[in-house]
Amino acid sequence: MKSLKQSVLFAVMAVLVAMIAFAPAQAQSDVRASIDVPFDFVLGDRTLKAGTYRVEKQESGVLVFTNEDTRSTQFATAVRADAFDDHEGKPYLVFVRYGNEAFLKQVAFNPDVNYELVLSGSEKRHIDNLESGEQVGLVQRGR
Repeated sequence: MKSLKQSVLFAVMAVLVAMIAFAPAQAQSDVRASIDVPFDFVLGDRTLKAGTYRVEKQESGVLVFTNEDTRSTQFATAVRADAFDDHEGKPYLVFVRYGNEAFLKQVAFNPDVNYELVLSGSEKRHIDNLESGEQVGLVQRGR
């Protein structure tokens, strides 16, 4: 009888631990997206190749960009921002193109969770040398 009680207690504890571990992961699901970027783009002071990128916001506030093909990772500092558009609730990226270079400007995970990237030195130089940039948006495909 004692081993049955221990087994039940162990099973209940295992379920509770699993629920506690799952809750933060579920809460973070709205700050994660996978988006195809069909052109090279600048993130910070680094040029990233075209490809499919997984974008995640860490608890620290840092955005992590992982190329799903090469598994290379780049980090970016961002601040909370208003969304440019709802895009039917799908995550999207906003780029600004100066000449032939596209700079990532904003990451919108959903209508309420959006981040604007901090200007890099390279983008500041482009802003100083050009009058304006062309804005380009990419929306996550239905998944």
